[in-house]
Amino acid sequence: MTQDRYARWIKASHSLAKIEVFMIPLIQQLGRFDCQLIDGDTAFLQMPESLRATEQEMLNFNDRMGLSYLWVIGAYELIRTINQRLKNECFETEARQVKQQFNRLRVPLAKMEAAGRSPEDSHIAYPAFNMPHGAAWQLTQDEFITRKELSDSLLDFVEQFAAHHHSTDNA
Repeated sequence: MTQDRYARWIKASHSLAKIEVFMIPLIQQLGRFDCQLIDGDTAFLQMPESLRATEQEMLNFNDRMGLSYLWVIGAYELIRTINQRLKNECFETEARQVKQQFNRLRVPLAKMEAAGRSPEDSHIAYPAFNMPHGAAWQLTQDEFITRKELSDSLLDFVEQFAAHHHSTDNA
């Protein structure tokens, strides 16, 4: 399953050369880590509960949570830069929406304060695990954001950007 997802990241990544050619390897690396994290979480969920509770699996889980944190921070910086470079251009609104989605989690993760647009959120993004989406963070009593939903949003954005630029290149 994640091989197909990784192929999607690779295919869409080339469109970012329209913004900055050095974004191509960055988005491909983020895509690769995304797939590895999904595979790790999927394997964890398929284990019997007795295996999940072992010391090694708890270490693996902590590693995935740490890598998920770093993935969110890195992906935020990429979408922030894309949003900045697309000012007054096609896809600026879409880039801003993805950036705001990331920012709601990024601020409490990195600054330990609620995002300005979400003052009701906790100043700490509490780590959690979402069945079946893996790494997640709790922002309010009832709201969680998963790393996978953020990666889905970023991948969808890059694919839409690629499709638009492919169609305009062929026009």
